[in-house]
Amino acid sequence: MKDSGVEWIGEIPAHWEVVRLKYISTVQSGVTLGKSYTGQNLPTYPYLRVANVQAGYFNLDDLAEIKLPKHIAEKYFVRVDDILVTEGGDLDKLGRGTVWKGEIDNCLHQNHVFAVRINKEVVSPEYASMLMESDYGRKYFTNTANKTTNLASTNSTKLGNFPLIVPPISEQQEISAYVDESSSKLVTAISCKQKEIEKLKEYKATIINSAVTGKIKVQL
Repeated sequence: MKDSGVEWIGEIPAHWEVVRLKYISTVQSGVTLGKSYTGQNLPTYPYLRVANVQAGYFNLDDLAEIKLPKHIAEKYFVRVDDILVTEGGDLDKLGRGTVWKGEIDNCLHQNHVFAVRINKEVVSPEYASMLMESDYGRKYFTNTANKTTNLASTNSTKLGNFPLIVPPISEQQEISAYVDESSSKLVTAISCKQKEIEKLKEYKATIINSAVTGKIKVQL
């Protein structure tokens, strides 16, 4: 083991490295809304807002659209394996995100959502996104955020300074697979417990109804 050089990480395996995100990626800002473009029959493009980029998944049920000239839109296209990261707002919106897998063709992103294009020979997008969503990642974004009352935000500079813990690619893949499998088991367990809770709620309601309507004899 060796000292990582990051206070809230502590020690890491000796053959791992800590690398600032900016040295192995580019951070693409999104399209700014409100600008007016002249011309007829401008193409319409879907674009991602903060509400669409959740922690670990995309919510694409309500996808907005924007009209832009093609040469402008091309600057903001989201590419496969981009890590989408939100700028902030409420604390739960600070630095959350996941990896884009080409869910929608010719999709753009708003300026409050960053697209991180990482060097996949050094770090897998899935591993990097997982790290940002971990407790370690949440601490980084919270500690470095610009904060006002009930609001917090990050920027491209602070995102670029994110210290990535970098094992060899083979270990990154093993870690990602382990986390995915463990998470899947937890999601299944949570779902089962939620179903049990709902059944208990129904049972409770039935007991209350039976008691207050005299269908069961109550003895104290």
